Formats: sequence, C-alpha cells, structure tokens
Amino acid sequence: MAKKTMSNGKRDFRQWHRISYILLGVGFLMCAVSSIQVVYESPIGKIMSLLGIGFAFAFFAVNFLFYRCPKCRKPQAILGPSPMCRYCKEPFIDNKGKPIDF
Repeated sequence: MAKKTMSNGKRDFRQWHRISYILLGVGFLMCAVSSIQVVYESPIGKIMSLLGIGFAFAFFAVNFLFYRCPKCRKPQAILGPSPMCRYCKEPFIDNKGKPIDF
C-alpha cells in the first residue's frame, strides 16, 4: 500500500484514522448481513458475525496504535476530527479549516 501524502509530499498522519473508520463500516455491514443469515440458521451468519466483531476490535486497535500526534506521538481522540493535540496543543487545522502539513 502506498503512503498517502499531502500536496507538498509529506505523509498525512490522518490516514490511519480513515482506515479505522473503513474497518468499522465493514464490520457493521458484516454484522448486519449476518443477522439476516442467523434467521435462516446458516453457519455463514455466525462466521460473519464473528468477523464483524473482529473488525470492530480492529477499529480500536488501529486507532490506539497508529493514530498519533506527529509532534509528541501521543494517541489522539478516537471519534471525530481533532482540531489540535490534547497533550501538546499542536494545531492540526489552520484558521481556514485546512489541514496543516507536518
């Protein structure tokens, strides 16, 4: 997988946050589909349910391990975009609402 970069060629530290939300969405869809399969007592439904729960745990694992402040390397808030680091107060968004390059 290629590293996602900003317009100036620097790596975007928010990519792991986006990846974790994709994992959460896939897990939710798998659980929703598995609920339909469980009604018909299909073993595939049970497997999809377990995989969906696994994707939900992966959401938290990716956020805790990889979504960190580029300056102080401490973990950031899981839900929602962070305008600044809650530890070192480094801003992530400028006054115009655009991401700051690191």
